[in-house]
Amino acid sequence: PLSMIIIGASLADCHWKTLFSGVSLYLGTAIRLIVLPLLAFAIMSWFQLDPTVLGVCFLTTAMPAASFVGIFAGKYGGDTQFASKMVFLSTICSAVTLPLLANLLKFS
Repeated sequence: PLSMIIIGASLADCHWKTLFSGVSLYLGTAIRLIVLPLLAFAIMSWFQLDPTVLGVCFLTTAMPAASFVGIFAGKYGGDTQFASKMVFLSTICSAVTLPLLANLLKFS
């Protein structure tokens, strides 16, 4: 809960138009939600894992950025606003990408 409070406080300082601005924000979200899960799926498929284990690992990789990213960014001198925007955007986009990636498992 504390990390969500910190993210909310950081987002409160942002103007609403800047929440969705920046190429690096979209690139990071796409890598986090699409590229890394597909790469993990390809690598794990080589090992002939049980389909349940493969599915759990694949969907865990496809989850949005963790909320404690904002805390780590603040603790280690990073950009807390960018980290909070990344958590916010990746959480919203995961509502679309997670079902699409889960359907990919049905066809593999």
